[in-house]
Amino acid sequence: MGAAVAAAALLAAAALAGPAGVVTATMLGATGLLLGRGLLAERRRRRALPDVLRGLRMLNRELRAGADPLAAVDGAGRACRGAGAQVLGRLAVLMQSGSDGDSTDPVAEPEDRVLDVLRSGWLLSRRHGVAFGRVVSGIADELSDEVAGEQARAAQLAGPRMSGYVMAGLPLMGLLLGAGMGVNPVGVLLDSAAGHFLLVVGVALMCGGLLWSARIVGR
Repeated sequence: MGAAVAAAALLAAAALAGPAGVVTATMLGATGLLLGRGLLAERRRRRALPDVLRGLRMLNRELRAGADPLAAVDGAGRACRGAGAQVLGRLAVLMQSGSDGDSTDPVAEPEDRVLDVLRSGWLLSRRHGVAFGRVVSGIADELSDEVAGEQARAAQLAGPRMSGYVMAGLPLMGLLLGAGMGVNPVGVLLDSAAGHFLLVVGVALMCGGLLWSARIVGR
């Protein structure tokens, strides 16, 4: 379905502005795809961390109630949802396997990092007798601070991000203003070689600005 829509958009762009239309449509589509993926990854991260935190708090309550660590992990994993249930479910599998080897997998997602720390804490508890509940409590406290920091950061960046979108939309407003004044800028862009060149350059600058502002905001 998505491929058909993209092909239809390219054909429409080619009919309107020839090769320049195809180039601009491709740039706009690629930019939208990159920005959409970034926003989805950020939204997933904002949802995953609180879910994991709730799972750790449930696990801590189970441990404080005197439950065996493996039973506590299994019970807390069944009680929570989302990323928290996934982390605790994977932790239960690791605990049941009894493996003492070090983790060598790359830690890409937030829940993967938390799982790696929990696994290290479980091994520390097994080898040196450290109370697993204290380890889980410490991890939960650190994650709570991280969640609060993420929420504050998202609130602070909402304004700059919207400003970037507004700045990127100013050329479109200029086109509408010119059309309202009877200048017909759209016709110039679509019906002349110079217009095609300006169309490609303008869209490239707009897409570059959007990607650059997203990169700055994401740091």
